[in-house]
Amino acid sequence: MKDTNLYFGDTLSSSNEVEVSFETIQINNETFFKIENYNEMSPFFMTIVSDVDFWLFVSSTGGLTAGRKTPETALFPYYTDDKIHDCNETTGSHTVLIISDGKKNYLWKPFSNHNYNV
Repeated sequence: MKDTNLYFGDTLSSSNEVEVSFETIQINNETFFKIENYNEMSPFFMTIVSDVDFWLFVSSTGGLTAGRKTPETALFPYYTDDKIHDCNETTGSHTVLIISDGKKNYLWKPFSNHNYNV
């Protein structure tokens, strides 16, 4: 039987389908909203609210825009949500981890579309 999975080198490039789940959890007597397997969802947009004239929009991919009062006074370029979703490699958080399973080391960038073996 032919293997229909797609590989990048020795690495399987597509993951098994997993279910996305939502729940509230308690940490130190504070309630948080947990999205498990968020990376299997289509990108989504979050608005971070403030009690001052500061605005912040964040994509689940890690891209962001922020500013004060109007788009013309943005701290980061003001783009539409589809462009912000695509900016995950250039704006927002940038985390790079080396994960070891005892046999191999893996380079993992959680908000990146590019994950490679070290």
